Amino acid sequence: MAFLELRNLNKIYQNDKGITQKALSNFSVIFPSSGLICIYGKSGSGKSTILNLIGLIDTPSSGEIFLDNHSITKWNEKKKNLFRNRDIGIIFQHYYLLEEENVLLNIMLPMLILGSKLSSAKEDAITLLKGINFPEYLYEKKCADLSGGEKQRVAILRSLINNPKILLADEPTGALDEKNSHLVMDIIKKASRNRLVILISHNEELVSKYADRIITIQDGKLQSNQIIKEENNGLPFVKPLKMSMFKTWTNTLSKTNLKKGLKRNLLGIFALLVSLTFSLLISGFSYGAKHVLNQETFNQFDYGCLTICKETTKKIEGSPLSIVQQMRPTQDEMKGVDIIKQSFFIENNLDSLTSGVTLSYDGIKLDNIMYCPVYSFDEKTVDPNLISTGTLPKTNNLVEVIINEKCKEMFNGEIVNQLHLSMNYEYYYYTQDERNPVIIDNWIYDFDVSIAAVVHELDFLSTPKIFFSYIALQELAMNTIMKNRSIYEGLNYSWFDLVNHCPNNDQASSYSYRLFLKDIADKEYMKFYTSAVRAPLSIYSGALTISEALFSLIDAATIGMELFLILALVGTSLILGIISFSNYTLDKRKIAILRSLGSNQSDILDIYGTQSLVLGFTSVVSALILSPLLSYLANWILLKYTNFNNLIQIPFFSFLGIPLFLPILILLFTIILCFISTLIPIVFSKKICLKEELTDK
Repeated sequence: MAFLELRNLNKIYQNDKGITQKALSNFSVIFPSSGLICIYGKSGSGKSTILNLIGLIDTPSSGEIFLDNHSITKWNEKKKNLFRNRDIGIIFQHYYLLEEENVLLNIMLPMLILGSKLSSAKEDAITLLKGINFPEYLYEKKCADLSGGEKQRVAILRSLINNPKILLADEPTGALDEKNSHLVMDIIKKASRNRLVILISHNEELVSKYADRIITIQDGKLQSNQIIKEENNGLPFVKPLKMSMFKTWTNTLSKTNLKKGLKRNLLGIFALLVSLTFSLLISGFSYGAKHVLNQETFNQFDYGCLTICKETTKKIEGSPLSIVQQMRPTQDEMKGVDIIKQSFFIENNLDSLTSGVTLSYDGIKLDNIMYCPVYSFDEKTVDPNLISTGTLPKTNNLVEVIINEKCKEMFNGEIVNQLHLSMNYEYYYYTQDERNPVIIDNWIYDFDVSIAAVVHELDFLSTPKIFFSYIALQELAMNTIMKNRSIYEGLNYSWFDLVNHCPNNDQASSYSYRLFLKDIADKEYMKFYTSAVRAPLSIYSGALTISEALFSLIDAATIGMELFLILALVGTSLILGIISFSNYTLDKRKIAILRSLGSNQSDILDIYGTQSLVLGFTSVVSALILSPLLSYLANWILLKYTNFNNLIQIPFFSFLGIPLFLPILILLFTIILCFISTLIPIVFSKKICLKEELTDK
């Protein structure tokens, strides 16, 4: 029974000029299970094509290859890999060693790919090296530093270490001197005692000296099949291999790749580091800014003061525009806001009386200062923790006020003793009496006020403010008579009566009611209270407006950062993809060598996937170290320009209630990104043509 049979093989290909040529034509031959068979012929006669077809590096256009009477021509990739690794060894003319690795690893590779333990593979490699008296000091030397003869001997030992049934040698002495040629042929001849060795050579002297059979080929056809010495047809010895589940050799090659492509890898680490660091900083900004603002927006002395009004929208005739008209709600309309009544003092809005307030200091008028009410100076209705200088007035009066730090800046940062305050409001009462159609009253007060305390407020959009007691102003309005109107009405009519009884659309009503939070400790529920009010009623406050504007600004900034981050991540993905594709392109021959030794796609993915994961893990660790340092610097700059402290708070330890969720999320994202950027080029490696990559050029 034939051990190896080539039956009617034809191989057609196109040359560089696109012309169809025939490398083999109905080529048939039977090989024994052992002995040294030399294939002789001129260049281009089809010798290398035969070896490529037997080694499953190439496929025939037609015909069959049989091993032990079983066709191997249409094997799947898994069977081909096992065949290349276990049953066949290939000696290439130009060695095709992994030049960056040492002698021992190159020889051990076929055993390691098959799954042998490292210790067993090393032991067998050393045994083979000693068997040919290979210098021991070269064992750990890189193959790139060896001579041609040394490289060829290493290549032969690599092909023999798994005790293959078939050994293919393509011009193994073509680049060697006479001495090294005989050394190599002696090793090959010895190997042919218990296996089939098929050798290609142009050296007639070596062929005639060592060959057991000489096959001559010309123009792809068999010319002669000369038996010089009867071959031993005994079956080759195949040793049992000790298998291991762990393939550490892929880690060794990954380490070599990392060193070899150091500049590219550092670029990948830097690109990924920048993206991950920005991801952490943006997450920290989004998380920290909202956390800080939730606290900082409470730092407004009049935070508990709201305004409620009724709004109706009227369309302008002949125009696409509409106008919103405000007026004070009726008592019946106010009955629908019970939750407001429970938590707030509902009072008349006395802003009309303070609309003409002017302030001066040392005779100089102070512009752009807001005169703002708080319900009282009681600690229950205002937050004493906001006071930075001074104390709350002990009684509710109008001659003691509180200012914010923005107002203090108007006095060059000094606390002045007194300010002069003037109130001037003129009211026209239309009587519809022809004899006395209009009655004019004036609310005029001039008095000095002392500054009892300075409060630290949220600085965003902050304006100079002076806070006074609403209760004190209300008492003054109740006790101040409108002289002219009282005479006309024939009874005492106070300024408070004016605001209380005027029509809801009268200017004196300020078109609204004032709401004062009964307990400032409930300020955290302010948004809940305001959301309970339904149209046509509308509730607002300067403090809430500032808060909403600030959150909108933060949201807009976050969205802008996230868009930038997406672009950065896309760019990083492209960089990683380019680096992976570059590694793949530069290592195409290396991958082909590994494939010719029987490695599969999983092994290739392990090598380059490990390399990519090392880059990713290094970037993640670096980002986790760098981002807190950058957040500290960024917080210092933000504090300087915004007066907000600790705006960036990266939630390393707990995020969305899950411990270490953000670092884990970053790590998983990086692993996926690295995996995808590695997988795409590796998928292309399936298309590597072993014949093209392993053909001597």
